Amino acid sequence: MNNVKFAELISYITHLVGHAGPHLTNVEIDRVQILVQALFPVPPAPRAYTDVDVELYKKAHIHAKAERKIEAIKDLRDAFRPTIGLKEAKDIVESW
Repeated sequence: MNNVKFAELISYITHLVGHAGPHLTNVEIDRVQILVQALFPVPPAPRAYTDVDVELYKKAHIHAKAERKIEAIKDLRDAFRPTIGLKEAKDIVESW
């Protein structure tokens, strides 16, 4: 959590409550919402995996067993893109 953004949010809410009481304007509510979204971003929805992804995963495993690590890493990253990076794919392939 970003401590600076959190402090800014608390400071802004404290100012609003002291200034406007329990009634906030739409602009004030929007500002609080922006600060909250900056503190707690909504993660992207997980992507659904397809039959192609499963086949790429299987192909990656076959490549890894045959010591074709570069091909295995490429296939694994393609199967799980964008959730898996190069290092993660390399580590998985090396663990097989």
